[in-house]
Amino acid sequence: ASRALSFAFEGDFNNSRVLGNDRVFEYATIPEPWSNQALNIEPAQAVAAGVLALLSTLLNDGRIQSMFLLNIWVTAATASIVYLSVAKLGYPRKVSFLVTVLFGLGTIAMPYTRTFFRDPLAMFFLTAAWYVAILIRQTNQQEHYDPLKTSILWIVLIGLFTAGVFSKNSVLFALPILLLEIALHPSQKKEISIRKPGIKKWLVLLLVFTGLVLCWFFIIPVIPMLTRFSPNYYFSVLHKFLVIPRTGMVQALLGPFISSGKSIFIFSPVLLLGLWSLLFRFRSSWAAWLYLVLLVIFQALFYGAEWAGHVNWGLRFVLPAIPLLALNAAPAIDALVKKRRGILLLVGMLAFSFIIQVAGSLIPIRQFYLEMLNAVPPVSEYTTIWSMKASVLTWSLNWIFTAQPLDLAIFRNPSAFWWFLPISIIVVSLIFVGLKFRKFQWMILASLILTIFLNFGMVSLYHNDEAYSSSREDFKQSQEFINNQYQPGDLVLVKPYSEDIWNFWMNWGNPSIAWTSLPFVYPSPEQIANAAETGSPEPALNETTLWIFTHQLPTDSRVWLITDQNSPTADYDFEGQWLAGHAGTSDCRSFIHEPYSTRVCFFEF
Repeated sequence: ASRALSFAFEGDFNNSRVLGNDRVFEYATIPEPWSNQALNIEPAQAVAAGVLALLSTLLNDGRIQSMFLLNIWVTAATASIVYLSVAKLGYPRKVSFLVTVLFGLGTIAMPYTRTFFRDPLAMFFLTAAWYVAILIRQTNQQEHYDPLKTSILWIVLIGLFTAGVFSKNSVLFALPILLLEIALHPSQKKEISIRKPGIKKWLVLLLVFTGLVLCWFFIIPVIPMLTRFSPNYYFSVLHKFLVIPRTGMVQALLGPFISSGKSIFIFSPVLLLGLWSLLFRFRSSWAAWLYLVLLVIFQALFYGAEWAGHVNWGLRFVLPAIPLLALNAAPAIDALVKKRRGILLLVGMLAFSFIIQVAGSLIPIRQFYLEMLNAVPPVSEYTTIWSMKASVLTWSLNWIFTAQPLDLAIFRNPSAFWWFLPISIIVVSLIFVGLKFRKFQWMILASLILTIFLNFGMVSLYHNDEAYSSSREDFKQSQEFINNQYQPGDLVLVKPYSEDIWNFWMNWGNPSIAWTSLPFVYPSPEQIANAAETGSPEPALNETTLWIFTHQLPTDSRVWLITDQNSPTADYDFEGQWLAGHAGTSDCRSFIHEPYSTRVCFFEF
């Protein structure tokens, strides 16, 4: 999100807004080129979300709230491609519709629509590339074909696949699978053109390939935002795979399939239908399952004992494979809908899967990890993975059935429900009529336009959502004061990272003001004692804060420090003391709106 905002408002990718995060700071201070490779993650998501951030300024909506529409849209678009893919494979519309519903409501794709992870965008581009591969494969099976059409399909496939890699590097593992899948369906075509490709055509292709390779070796590495696609980066990953010893490989390879706290078959039970195809339709289903296996192996080799990730619902890294696995369920669904018992089984499995996804969509998942960490004794991450009793799924169902607060914007803003309900009914009705009657298919397009309108309408209705501290008048007043006093080149420091004031600035920050977050740190008693003994605040400063002060303060600079006085970190203002001690002049004022208060200090060096 920070990179999307910086791209939209400052024209480049930077991480200053999240520099208060310990991991980001660690990456920022390691030597080059490793720092660039660690920080410059795949840029596609930041570029796409940056457009939404710019649009939010025109509509006066929250930046982050608007950017969160991205994964909703790409998941819906992925579902549409799933529908088209099943239809293109020759299944009835009923089966196409059921597979689409299975993917959208019965897999982990649903809860990840409310996140800002880049996996859903990678999922979309890979699914689109998979669909184009189906078109190419079927074109190759036709007796007559147009070479121009085939060439265009290949260009589209390359473009979609490249976009997928720019979304997440793990899409690369699908490349040999896609090419092999196409190659295993031999051409039976008779070309319209009787001319055979001459040596000039092959020479052009060779020159293009050589040019791309030279570009990869000499141009890509010098572009900071593309350092994760350089030969050096891929060779370093390969070196890590082959040389660095790692633990927990057995759990990492088996956990995604059999662990009670992470198994894809527990968090997306409907994917069990795809196993039928693997056993009885292996020829048409091996590709998706092989891609899943490669993802699991890559995750195990790259992360070792930390293969499961941390704050996740199920396994986030398998998301790009989910729609492909859903496609494999089409043969089983086609067989089930022909029998009454099959329909009952299908409805029951989909209902069970839907309940699991609803649980993942309603709970504050970070709360689960905090409770496990603060339990007496603490519950280890290993236990949450391998014990059903301690799994996030069990905790989530308990959270819901004990009537705990649900983490969904509409529950925090109940008045929006009365706008949301009638428009949703209209949208669903339009889709139903459009699917039922061919002459009313235009209603599907109308429902799409209405849905986009509804999305932006919901963002506007959630304008004062407490999750972004939008009702904090002290935040608004202090930000307005900064907006009026700010000069280009000023360093604006927001303290602390990941707390209410940081959420507010991320969502409502002025596009013309670049700012940096300070870490959420509470000094230890020893640090406080050292500061008192030496008479200097420096011993009590966090490493990240001190680095920012000593590396990002140019000479003759102006610095603003904004502190949420209601944060525990405000008890000791060592940052303000250090800045005041080094500045030529300083001035502070407080913005109070009981029971909240924000302090703004200005320092001129």
